[in-house]
Amino acid sequence: MKKYLYIILSACVMFTACDLIDLNFGTTNGGNNSTDDGNDDGNDDEGNEIPQYDVEFYFSDIEVTTTEDSATIKTIRPYMTVDGETLKTAQVYLEYCEAESEELTTVESYVVTSGDAITFTLEGLSAETLYLAYLYVDGGSDYGSDSQYFAFRTAAEEVAPTYAISCNSSVDAYGLKAAVRLTDVDYLANGESVAIDMLRLEYAKEGSNKWTAIDVDGKALADREEVVTIPAEGDDYLVENTTYRYTITITPKDESLAALSTPERSFTTTYAEVVADIATPELTLYAASLHIEIASVDIYCDGIYYPTYPHYEYYIYMREKGHEGWTPFTISTSTNSMALNINRDSLTPGMSYEVVGAVIAGLNSQESYSEVATIEIPNDEEEPTPQPPVGGDTDTTAIAGEWQLTTWRGATPSFDVYLSISEDGVVGLWQRLASREWEMYYSTVIYEDNTIWGEYTDGTAWGASYYVTISGDTMTWVDTADSTDISIYTRTEIPDDVTQAKRSSHTGASSPRFL
Repeated sequence: MKKYLYIILSACVMFTACDLIDLNFGTTNGGNNSTDDGNDDGNDDEGNEIPQYDVEFYFSDIEVTTTEDSATIKTIRPYMTVDGETLKTAQVYLEYCEAESEELTTVESYVVTSGDAITFTLEGLSAETLYLAYLYVDGGSDYGSDSQYFAFRTAAEEVAPTYAISCNSSVDAYGLKAAVRLTDVDYLANGESVAIDMLRLEYAKEGSNKWTAIDVDGKALADREEVVTIPAEGDDYLVENTTYRYTITITPKDESLAALSTPERSFTTTYAEVVADIATPELTLYAASLHIEIASVDIYCDGIYYPTYPHYEYYIYMREKGHEGWTPFTISTSTNSMALNINRDSLTPGMSYEVVGAVIAGLNSQESYSEVATIEIPNDEEEPTPQPPVGGDTDTTAIAGEWQLTTWRGATPSFDVYLSISEDGVVGLWQRLASREWEMYYSTVIYEDNTIWGEYTDGTAWGASYYVTISGDTMTWVDTADSTDISIYTRTEIPDDVTQAKRSSHTGASSPRFL
């Protein structure tokens, strides 16, 4: 708002005298009537005497308040007197124009009442423009009129403040994640950079209204640059081959300034790069089945270990060695291992088989495979199952039962050993030492004075004799020649998958035996 207070001064009148002449503005004084013939003889055209009046005009100070397109004009209502009496029928009106124009505009008139305030409101004006105005008191043709001149200038057009943000972005999109690189991050108020409090990146799948927000503290915007990784820790991974929308909002530290956001932008994820580390299958041949076990399956999508990723399929493939086609076996559930039992009756004795583990992962079904494991199915007559001797010559009732080696030389053994001791001196040994194949040996033993030693059915003597103590379900054997060689057995039931395994007697002298 710009306020102008104009008081009628003689200097102001002199300043605009030329304008008044140019614009043909005239002032009519009272005392004349409409029938005056123009001669100064006091008579009208018909020769009648014209009445003469004592006419006076009265004006007050004028106050003008402007905006860029309007003006409010306030004053005490001007009036006129005729022969000392206020003329109540006199009209008050306003005329104005731009200083560079001759086209006057007339504003509504008022009936004069002495002492009342009067206000004119002018609208639709031009900004920062000089206007000339004339406030008239008009007594009609009988008493004439007079005006009060004043000028005013409208206010300059106010320039609205401008606020804007700049934020360039580029996206490296992968299958399950993306990296959004932000550069030239700035908040501008009237073209000047202001401090940033926080930057927020929000993203959502195309067609979804579920937005996820990632906040970056303004202090982290080094040189107005930042790389925002999607998703943030704890949020769901992105979906392969999917378009996402994202927008960036910048909040300034000055709380009087509003946060501003960029228009929506988009990126599309690729297919995930899948790398699978699949352990080589371990093959164990039992009497009734071939057991296939893959101890570990570690899968990484875009470098992310994501065992619960929904797009995994697990398989074990098998074929006869030398053949082209593989037979697939689907593993219904697996997170980090696979296992499968093949009926031995479906396998051909004397034939070798190859086995691999496989994972098909991702929306574009990328396949990964383990190393190939091979096993030969023996002919039954080539490797007969060892048979226990009819009986021994020693009473071993005190230590009879089934036992599992649980401690050896003070630690849990890294191999498996089970003993089956009859009451008449026959010991069955199941061991799985250097290989994953169970080996079975029978021995006859001598058990005297709590000391035991024996001989295998192939005539090979035990490697040592042992001093035996038993307490409840725990049995301890100490090598009589090496007191540090201590084996602790716990009473247990030997599992069926051990006793039913295809037993190899390994009758060759080179095969190591635990006892």
